[in-house]
Amino acid sequence: MDYQFYRRAQECLKDGGSSTHHRPEAFVMGVYPTHVKRGRGCWLWDHRGNKFLDFMGASGTSVFGYSEPQVTAALQDALAHGWTHSLPTHYEYETAEALKDSFPYVASWRFFKDASDARSFAAEIGIDF
Repeated sequence: MDYQFYRRAQECLKDGGSSTHHRPEAFVMGVYPTHVKRGRGCWLWDHRGNKFLDFMGASGTSVFGYSEPQVTAALQDALAHGWTHSLPTHYEYETAEALKDSFPYVASWRFFKDASDARSFAAEIGIDF
């Protein structure tokens, strides 16, 4: 196993990864790669081209997989129109309309950029996790 990327990451990233559950020490050294170059579907490739089954499934990839063509096309379309705006976009109300069709008993929806914002809002209205 080539530990080149592991050593580089240890020099510039706390614990060698961007989160505690992605740090290389969380895996069996020499069996699974410490870092990957790309992913497709449920597969990962390291910098040497070795293919690995992603049995962990990162946050969104456990639902969509890596490089899923429809998701990639939708992201490219959204990026082409600007990925953040000072005003709401049609994506918000179109998504809310689709959710209301699926969950007609929910009166309205609110979207958050991350879990921290959602939890702060929940605390404001008295929801305890």
